[in-house]
Amino acid sequence: MIDDKEYLELLGKYEYSYKIGNIIEGCVIGFEGNNLLIDINTKSCAICPQNEIFIPKDKNIKELFEIGEKYEFAINSQENEDGIYYLSHKKV
Repeated sequence: MIDDKEYLELLGKYEYSYKIGNIIEGCVIGFEGNNLLIDINTKSCAICPQNEIFIPKDKNIKELFEIGEKYEFAINSQENEDGIYYLSHKKV
């Protein structure tokens, strides 16, 4: 069990306040269909939908992004009720 001080310190590590248009760095943690799942150090992973990624006709999303690699993204929405942000790679 942790005490109140330790709990507040842990919460402080995960404080964030992203605004629409902010450019942030995120780590690709997976693919869901043609969407990217991105770790941006929030309580939930962020999602970058396929329509927010420029994909050349001769490529697919898995050829452009590698799991474990970091890329820049723009915040495209406020955090929703599930703690999810939507991102854009096109707007970077």
